[in-house]
Amino acid sequence: MSTKYVGLFIFIAIGCAVAIDLWDLLDVNREKGALDMVTFGKHFGARAFALIIFPFFIYLFWFQVHFAVLYRSGPGDDFMSPEFQETLSDNLMHAASVDIHYYDAITMRHKDTKVYLHSHTENYPLRYDDGRVSSQGQQVTGYPFNDTNNNWEILPHNHPLSEDTKLGHVVKNGDVVKLRHIGTNTMLLTHDVASPYHPTNQEFTTVPLDLAAGDRHNDTLFEIRIEQGKTGQTFKT
Repeated sequence: MSTKYVGLFIFIAIGCAVAIDLWDLLDVNREKGALDMVTFGKHFGARAFALIIFPFFIYLFWFQVHFAVLYRSGPGDDFMSPEFQETLSDNLMHAASVDIHYYDAITMRHKDTKVYLHSHTENYPLRYDDGRVSSQGQQVTGYPFNDTNNNWEILPHNHPLSEDTKLGHVVKNGDVVKLRHIGTNTMLLTHDVASPYHPTNQEFTTVPLDLAAGDRHNDTLFEIRIEQGKTGQTFKT
């Protein structure tokens, strides 16, 4: 079971045979020779220990051996979570990781499609082919190539009221931030307008800084949530 799935099927086959055997021992229709519940419980316990508990610890033991021997970074890193990769010695991602501070310029890449969060001066059309109406705001898209329009400045949620209060401070898990598109000097925003491709999703766009600091302030706030992160954990590259 620790090495190949065929072991799982063998385990299931043996388990079925043991279940039938236990049913025969419990045969309630026999008037004589039937086991009492205490004796049957001992039979059940012995089989549970030998076929479930003991194999489970063998299963865990070989993974312990595996992780004890393979503690260095290697070609299989990509199959594991970023959190696990950071525990490996010589891991490039961990070695190159740096803290993200407020007012840093960052790029964000989508995990599954590998495209960057991108914006440019083109606007959404007023009406789509299916008749839906957009906000006509600035387009926010996913772009597969490295480009200056992928750059965003990460700002504190109270920007620009107290710009200097968090200058140089690290961004942490749970922080509420704003994202300024550097190329067009506008603020990332999402609101209750249908997105271009999915009517059930909300549209992302950007708005001028004065609107982001005024009526549209709440729509420009985003919370940093690190997967399996701890409260106050530093947000890193």
